Amino acid sequence: GGEVEAGLELLLQKVADLALDLPKVEDYLAAFLAHFLHDNTVPETFLASVVSLAGAERGQKVLDGVQAQLELPLQATVIKRKVRGILEEYFVSGDLREAEERLAELNAARSGHEVVKRTLVVAMEKKNRERERASVLLSAITRVYGSEQFFEGFIHAVRSLDDLALDTPNAAVLLGNFIARAIVDDVLPPVFLSLVPHRLLAAGRGAELAVHVRALLEQHSSTRIMNVWGSGAKSSVDELKEAV
Repeated sequence: GGEVEAGLELLLQKVADLALDLPKVEDYLAAFLAHFLHDNTVPETFLASVVSLAGAERGQKVLDGVQAQLELPLQATVIKRKVRGILEEYFVSGDLREAEERLAELNAARSGHEVVKRTLVVAMEKKNRERERASVLLSAITRVYGSEQFFEGFIHAVRSLDDLALDTPNAAVLLGNFIARAIVDDVLPPVFLSLVPHRLLAAGRGAELAVHVRALLEQHSSTRIMNVWGSGAKSSVDELKEAV
């Protein structure tokens, strides 16, 4: 995502020069941008920078081209906003059943993986108390989205590790905690890491995540991993476990 955004920014900044050889360059850029927006490689918020990068006239032409190809706001953008709102309320109220029901209402057009990823992303920005509540909620919403969508949500989060680390420097450790906890909770398979595309875990933060998850699973008991967010966070959600 980050590399694609950087590439698009560079192209948009050079659009006037490119137009000398490519009279339809704005159309091409609009097509590129619409494609990357549609497959969630680039967030919809990127559109806000197009005019400042490309200039008023050419930037607006690119935006018009994007809007002619896509229905905005994108479903993924709407889901991200709604999921964050649901989670913020849940983290305060602790009402697991209400959060589960409201997330179930978003179960349209195979959106489960986006809900799972967004839950992980938002929780990683919070404290351990909220992360514990997120783990409980993640276990519950497998009933809503099914194992395939759940699995895909975690894969998407692993794929976004470098971007997540920009706001959350210890993202690899935190996501590793969520993965180990989900395995112990029987909502991810014990062989999860072997099912993740190898290139995602081969180096950098992906490798750090893999080492951390394996260490947790090999060196600690299930009870210890159940308390991965700390015993204080755990005791605060006893009532939630009863709801599950």
